[in-house]
Amino acid sequence: MQIVSYRGPTQPGGVSNALTQIDYLQNQQSNWFYIVDHELWIKNKDQKRPIYAFDKIIQKNHYYYCNNFLWPIMHDMPELARYSLVERLHYKVFNSSLALNLNRPDHLGKEAYFVNDYQLALLPKFLNANQNKYIFWHIPWPKDVWPQHADAIGEIAEALLSADAIGFHTEEYKDNFENFVRQYLPFAQVSSKLIVSPLGIDNRFWQENATENPLLPATNGVPYVLSVDRVDYTKGVRERLLAINHFFKTNPEWQEKVVFVQQCARSRPGLSEFDKYWHECRSIYESVNSIYSKDAWKPILWTDKPTSPPELASSYANASIMLVNPLKDGLNLTAKEFVASQQSNPGVLTLSNGAGVWSELGNHCISVRPKDLHSFAHKILYGLNMSIEEKKRRQRSLRNCVAANSLSMWWQKFVDLEKMSIRNRDEKLNQTKRMCV
Repeated sequence: MQIVSYRGPTQPGGVSNALTQIDYLQNQQSNWFYIVDHELWIKNKDQKRPIYAFDKIIQKNHYYYCNNFLWPIMHDMPELARYSLVERLHYKVFNSSLALNLNRPDHLGKEAYFVNDYQLALLPKFLNANQNKYIFWHIPWPKDVWPQHADAIGEIAEALLSADAIGFHTEEYKDNFENFVRQYLPFAQVSSKLIVSPLGIDNRFWQENATENPLLPATNGVPYVLSVDRVDYTKGVRERLLAINHFFKTNPEWQEKVVFVQQCARSRPGLSEFDKYWHECRSIYESVNSIYSKDAWKPILWTDKPTSPPELASSYANASIMLVNPLKDGLNLTAKEFVASQQSNPGVLTLSNGAGVWSELGNHCISVRPKDLHSFAHKILYGLNMSIEEKKRRQRSLRNCVAANSLSMWWQKFVDLEKMSIRNRDEKLNQTKRMCV
């Protein structure tokens, strides 16, 4: 299959980054198309090069539409959405321009397209009708859409239905999409197109790169609680920082005995809602450290520098607790990476039901409600005091869940869909030939 994604190999992004780890994609000649700045790039086994430059104004407005409008709506935060007709039109032009380049004769063949990323949601509608198209919707689909947003979101849903199959992480997102189509696109045929296939990880990679030699010297040997996020208002970073403050306020005996490590990079600088959220989170962080810091100990260590996957694996392996507490998140692979990286002395996974991965791991972790600060702080305390027996029991169950849905299994589902489509097409062709004889 030919891959089309907004982000490409080694770039941030759960699905795009995962695709780089699939052996199938590393050992075949199929094209992978993706965006770098304002250019369309192509990569296959033999080459990697830019092939088209988007108009910078169109690309900029496309970016605004994705992040100022689609992002908050899809995460059930419509009150933060900012709509612009010009940005919507340029979102459409961006997708259609991309399709024109993909539909070039030298890019066409018998292979299907696998499309990923909400930034390219209109693409199935514009791609060559003779080739199969599969799209993976890697963010949530909202439970409710405000009437004033229905036309714009309906345009997205209608384009998605041009694909032969639409993948979702969870049953909830699939049901939300189906309910939206039923309400706003009543004549569309939808059920047979929808599949639920949560993204998996390469377990072996995380296990092999995890070491139990702590790589966080800044903690001075103090046990640490880990979080790995972008500073995005969907991730619950503000709520977590407030809960940490409440934890030390109500449990002063833990001061100097634990450190909260935040590996949190800034997200979408230059967009007002994200900038506002960044500054608010940084202000809370500085306040907590100013209140509770003693000598060389600081309650929160925050880094926004990129961390390599091997370094991250060791950070996971040595964490006492992993806090994953989004308000709403498509999946959150960090929870699975943490589980896969754990070794003989396991830590504790703390997870909110706003994470898509909750549907797979929720029964075996500590559940938190991000906005209930008292309860959140209490769950942190529970995790720190948990017996080794309970930790190991939970960890065994979590490992089994993660192993049951690996990255290669996830990809194979789409490969099998295409194989089935090819068989059906060949059977119809043979039937036609027999009838003509």
